[in-house]
Amino acid sequence: MTWLEWAIGAAGIAFLVWSPAAYAYAVSRVGRRGGARDRLALVSSGAAAVFGLAFGRTYVPWDIIPPALWAIPATVTAWGILASAWLWPTLPPVVARRPQLRLASTIIGVVVYAVLIVVIV
Repeated sequence: MTWLEWAIGAAGIAFLVWSPAAYAYAVSRVGRRGGARDRLALVSSGAAAVFGLAFGRTYVPWDIIPPALWAIPATVTAWGILASAWLWPTLPPVVARRPQLRLASTIIGVVVYAVLIVVIV
């Protein structure tokens, strides 16, 4: 294993762990400091979690790390998606001084994540 492969694998592990954990944290603290403020926050953090799963699934050296460990972040992400669906009706669509900019930013972010997922998978 070269240094580059090791570095990409380490980044894959970091994304695989961090993205779903950040999503779960944002969902669990909805309406409070550090949590999702509105529906757009749930969408963008959910897209980041799915990207983290895809990146980790593609670049983590699964010959060294047991593949069953992928199930832990996948379960956390699934919980986040279910909790987001449960909380969706209670949240406002957008909470921002300039809602059009926030909406455009979220759309661009989700499109970038989608393109990256298509490219890496």
